[in-house]
Amino acid sequence: MDLILSAPGQVRAGGHATLGPPPSRHKGGLPAWRVGHVIGGKVLARISADTYLLVVEGQGVLARSAFSLEVGQFVVMEVQEFRDSRYMVRLLSPGPEQKEKGEEAMKSLPHQLGLKDTPVHRALIQAFIAQKLPLTAERLKEAALMLGFLQARAGEVPSPEEIATVLHALKRELPPRPEVLQALHAFVNAEKEGRQGTMTRLVSFLFSASPVLEEFLTDAQGRSLWLQLKAAAKALVLRPHEGPAGVAEQLRSLLGAQLPRAEPSHGYEEGVGKGFEGRRYGEVSPPGRDLPTRLRQFIRHLDQYEATGEKPAFLASIKEEGHGLARQLWGQYLWQTGKGEGEAYLYFSLPVLLDGQILKWGELLIKKDRGSTVVIDPQDFTVTILVHTRHLGTLSLEIRVRKSEVTVQGKVEYAWVGRLLDSCWSTLEEALEGLGYRLHKATWAVCRVTSIFNPQGTPGSGTAPGVISVDVKV
Repeated sequence: MDLILSAPGQVRAGGHATLGPPPSRHKGGLPAWRVGHVIGGKVLARISADTYLLVVEGQGVLARSAFSLEVGQFVVMEVQEFRDSRYMVRLLSPGPEQKEKGEEAMKSLPHQLGLKDTPVHRALIQAFIAQKLPLTAERLKEAALMLGFLQARAGEVPSPEEIATVLHALKRELPPRPEVLQALHAFVNAEKEGRQGTMTRLVSFLFSASPVLEEFLTDAQGRSLWLQLKAAAKALVLRPHEGPAGVAEQLRSLLGAQLPRAEPSHGYEEGVGKGFEGRRYGEVSPPGRDLPTRLRQFIRHLDQYEATGEKPAFLASIKEEGHGLARQLWGQYLWQTGKGEGEAYLYFSLPVLLDGQILKWGELLIKKDRGSTVVIDPQDFTVTILVHTRHLGTLSLEIRVRKSEVTVQGKVEYAWVGRLLDSCWSTLEEALEGLGYRLHKATWAVCRVTSIFNPQGTPGSGTAPGVISVDVKV
């Protein structure tokens, strides 16, 4: 990451600047930055010859500096003192002679924080700065501990998915326990794989294993557990041939199954999760409830069949796949919950049954535009949906609702798809008008359309939102 503070010859490391808040943004006081706290920010604008507007840890501040700063630059600073409602900070970036050596700019930061200069600490510092998290030795040590639960060999350069998992756990204040981090990581990896994902893989597994298991299972309890999971599979896949009313109910069950009914207790070993505690979240149809726990219960029940010696390879395969899916499902429940501050969106995967095949039809993202502590307002929210189609390619729509005004920005792989959708727009306008909304004309970008699941820490996610506590009914 380029941390050089200004054009060559105008700034050197160790310089000082004074930070203060813009009056309109900080009427209630300044952020609580301690002496010695290392903070990172980005120069947004030059106000005057020696005054700049910066965004630091998500908040706008004014900076007075004797040195010239460039708009768009990242600025790394150490807090020296707080005096007369102003912070005195020391610029930590190296001099202009190091501008072409971006890695060198990071090497001084671990030492400033009292940490060893390791690949792990360097990667975490970069991620913290990109996500506007406070750079403190305590937080970085906690993050490094979490990474240790995920890495096969401690000290290696962490993967983007490992960084994303740790950042999410920190921001959502999830407990730093191996089972929690590993479940989150399993979910992130599954969704980043692309065209399948956790829910599609689960439904496909239940459908494909059903014929053999129904013949294999001989006890009443085992058959009962499996029939419950089979009923869940039917409820958790979209079936377009059943018409709009049927699909609407299927979608409700599918989204509900990807939300825990209450806050998870964060337990995993005893049946994937030790149940749920606290407030209830979405109402879920009975077949889709507590899927991780029910799947793990069934896999454990299969242990009694090992002594029979029948179909050992099949049994081992079923147990391995079931354990993996249970962990991914629990990871999604954890991903959708937490106590900490964070941006606001919920993520769902949408499997579909077409011509006897289970496919990942698309993805749905619901964003709370007024913050993570507010229930989704039907007059103030954003929905992004991505779908894979046979004839139109992959396309995504970002739908913003502001009171009665609805705007749409779309991405399509082919220009003619945008023109085709424009030709049908009047039908949508009339339908929404009947519901009290005014739909504006859409804008289309012709480009490669990729997954909308872009967790913090993965490429291109510098400004991606986090995930909020689930306090909505589907």
